[in-house]
Amino acid sequence: MALVLENTFTTMGSMVDQHMAHLKWFKSFLLRNKWPSIDRIVKVTRPVLFIYGEKDEIIDNRNMLELYKAAEKTAYKQLYMVAGGDHNTCYFYGGFAYLHTISTFISKVLTEHPLVVENHPKTE
Repeated sequence: MALVLENTFTTMGSMVDQHMAHLKWFKSFLLRNKWPSIDRIVKVTRPVLFIYGEKDEIIDNRNMLELYKAAEKTAYKQLYMVAGGDHNTCYFYGGFAYLHTISTFISKVLTEHPLVVENHPKTE
């Protein structure tokens, strides 16, 4: 098992700060879902591939870099920036290199970090 993240944010609050700065002081009242990715990534121990577009117009690249840095417990982590890629077109701008990066990551995970399946008693 592994995790692939592409163009994501640290928290929903960081997105409010970036796109709606005038609501910054009200965000604690407005946000029901905090989506604290930064708090969760520190607990991840499985391999993680972080993909982000160089020209992401929706999520500032600092979010992905902060997530990558915070993922200290991962068995393996890889950061891949797609040159020219924006929020929705990393696959397009990345082309073969994009697919190769994902494929290589999955191959590495399957060979070096196999999923351990425990025997669970059958429930009736």
